[in-house]
Amino acid sequence: MPADRQRLAVISNQQNKSATGDALGVFLIGVPLAYMSGGDHEAEIAILKVRCGRPKT
Repeated sequence: MPADRQRLAVISNQQNKSATGDALGVFLIGVPLAYMSGGDHEAEIAILKVRCGRPKT
């Protein structure tokens, strides 16, 4: 499961950046850009957290 943990770390970082971009996009133009462009990894993060035995927060 080290590959799952590594993937979780990578996409969690990407998700945090996407959330920041979405907040900025909503503030400037009223549209969550990362969410609309496929930058949302919420489902994959949830699956990997279950596989790694981490609570879904």
